[in-house]
Amino acid sequence: MPRPVGVPLPLRTLGFLTVGSFDGADPRAGHESTLEVIELGERLGFDGAWLRHRHLQYGISSPVAVMAAATRRTSRIELGTAVTPLGRENPLRLAEDLTYERVTRLVALIRGEVASPFSGTVGIEEFSDRVQPHSPGPADRIWFGAASPGSARWAGEQGLSLLTSSVLKAPTPDDTDFAALQAAQIATFRAAHPAGDRARVSQGLVVIPTDTATAEQRARYAAYVEARTPRTARPRGPANMLFAPDVLGSSAQIAETLIAHAGFRAVDEVVFALPFGFEHADHVQILTDMATRLGPALGWSPRLRRRGTVAAQRRCRRRDRRARPAGPRPPGPRDGPVGRDRCYLISSVNRRRRATTSRATSTSSRCSTNAWARIRARASTEPTPS
Repeated sequence: MPRPVGVPLPLRTLGFLTVGSFDGADPRAGHESTLEVIELGERLGFDGAWLRHRHLQYGISSPVAVMAAATRRTSRIELGTAVTPLGRENPLRLAEDLTYERVTRLVALIRGEVASPFSGTVGIEEFSDRVQPHSPGPADRIWFGAASPGSARWAGEQGLSLLTSSVLKAPTPDDTDFAALQAAQIATFRAAHPAGDRARVSQGLVVIPTDTATAEQRARYAAYVEARTPRTARPRGPANMLFAPDVLGSSAQIAETLIAHAGFRAVDEVVFALPFGFEHADHVQILTDMATRLGPALGWSPRLRRRGTVAAQRRCRRRDRRARPAGPRPPGPRDGPVGRDRCYLISSVNRRRRATTSRATSTSSRCSTNAWARIRARASTEPTPS
């Protein structure tokens, strides 16, 4: 089904990206903060959390290790890297760094193509001719971070998904309309992709809602954006790298800005970047405003964690059955610290919470739907940005 021209789509997935900054004198606290932010993202209903590489800086240098730790604390939120510079992953093949050969090979191996001419047994060791363990699913979840129209076209031809962020390569030093260039990049990608208009694209911008920020936080946020704004005026350097302006304001103001953004109008998935170097409390405030105010203003609704709660209750009951001695169970208080009664109490409380949450979510969804309908109606009468 072709996408409606000039009318923004309701936001389908909402994710966030973090660099995971830390103090060089005490890196553990910074990494713990990153894990807590991911946990918070799941509780708020975010669809995904993305980690960015920061080599030789005070940020995440090994996202995969941090993702592994995050899986111990989460059960639903999708985790990913955005992006992994492949040139740094194997210094023995520097000749491939400036070509697409490395990415092509990576995708082929994940898709299960032959990696070795040999498969069989040598002594007591058994070998496979393809990467193990193999699963067909990951091949459909590979995202390519493209900065130029050529890279976007190549990603489309390979059938990958596209990550378009807050920086891209402008064709000439005189091209300064970031939104129009990003929309053109997305159109180029989809024109080359086998799925056409259904090909997945995620937009990444630095977005800072201030709805529940303190006066001190708002002042710091404004100073941060002001210091970064001059670099967005025109393309920089020999590669003509153009940066998108940071979006600062209330959720209502940010929603209006995004709805007028040509790049945002072409997508229904976003990964908003958390500002690098902010405090943990700042990231908590920003994430909370994104999930509870900005996301619904853009037509998004959170994916609440329900299955994990039920699974926890089942585990509790199994532990109780194993720990209970044979024969009739002696009477005990309903609020005892251990035992079957505690499981039933938790289950009863969670049932009441789910019923309350369901009613609240239903009301909120109706309000968000009505607001989004008004936004789409207004957008459909506005001229399409060139």
